[in-house]
Amino acid sequence: MPKLKLEIQEIIVFYESGYSTTQIGEIAGVSSRYIRQLLTDKGVDKRPIGSWKCI
Repeated sequence: MPKLKLEIQEIIVFYESGYSTTQIGEIAGVSSRYIRQLLTDKGVDKRPIGSWKCI
């Protein structure tokens, strides 16, 4: 497991606030793929790909 710079709950809050997985990954020091997997593992409903561009 990579060393996260954020707590898992913080990652979920960022995501639910509209941050993209890429943005969260940069903040947390991990890949966006890892963030997506973590969100899936925690049962977080994910937005459609690219939906952040419409915000």
